[in-house]
Amino acid sequence: MSFDATYDACVLHPAGLRDLLVRLAITGLFRAHWSADILDEMVRSILRRRPDLTSAQLERTRELMCDAVPDCVTTGYEALIDGIELPDPDDRHVLAAAIRSGSQVIVTENTADFPADVLDRYDIEAQTPDAFVLHLIDLSPTTVFSVIDAQAAALRDPPFTVDQLLDRLASSGLPRSVAALRTLWAAARIRPARPDRAARCGGLLQPGADSSGEPAPHRQRQQQRRAELVPRAAPGPPIRRPPVRTLDRHLACMTARRTNAPSRHPTHRTFRRIRDQCDEFPSQRATFRS
Repeated sequence: MSFDATYDACVLHPAGLRDLLVRLAITGLFRAHWSADILDEMVRSILRRRPDLTSAQLERTRELMCDAVPDCVTTGYEALIDGIELPDPDDRHVLAAAIRSGSQVIVTENTADFPADVLDRYDIEAQTPDAFVLHLIDLSPTTVFSVIDAQAAALRDPPFTVDQLLDRLASSGLPRSVAALRTLWAAARIRPARPDRAARCGGLLQPGADSSGEPAPHRQRQQQRRAELVPRAAPGPPIRRPPVRTLDRHLACMTARRTNAPSRHPTHRTFRRIRDQCDEFPSQRATFRS
């Protein structure tokens, strides 16, 4: 059964975590929501920590996020802000957007700013990104790992393997989720969505491979035995095929064989002319035959 979740701005600041949360939102496991105020706070936070980025670049990121997740932008919550009491008044708009969208979960790093006694009035729970992703792994571990697999495939500058991406996500606030994925990965209970991506997973997901990515000993013995039983033959000399008579050459030969038909070949015309002369002058036939 699907549920609704509202993302706080603090979980959308790290690029790797933001990419993962947006990709998870389009899997169908839940419905993600955020508001214009949440996105504005995200942009301001990123610009403070990343002066090398521009507002135009972040506006493009904002547009891509809204285009990727259907019905994600929550509106019409402004009237609820004044009636909400939180330790940090600046976070009231997040809870108001969650109430308006019907969310059951608020994904935030600042769970202390959303007390449980206040959220219980609205049947909402505040969860850290690590706890949120861990619950999604319990729902569908294959889906979550497929999302991480696709995320690693999309990283090209610089390229990332799945193992490297898991290390990055662990440092971004998902240590328990990454540990659970690695446990399931080592137990061979999950696989990438595409077999051609198995090589980027460090070789652990290749059939017959050990933890180092090399073929297992029994696979090596099978390959060696197969090579001994079926040796490769030495390459022989190239086969020389007879020339193939073309259609034009074949028609010319067939035409020359017809005695009554005129031939275009000069040799045949010469012999025909000599034969006609011998018929007219029988005395020269003996000379020609001799």
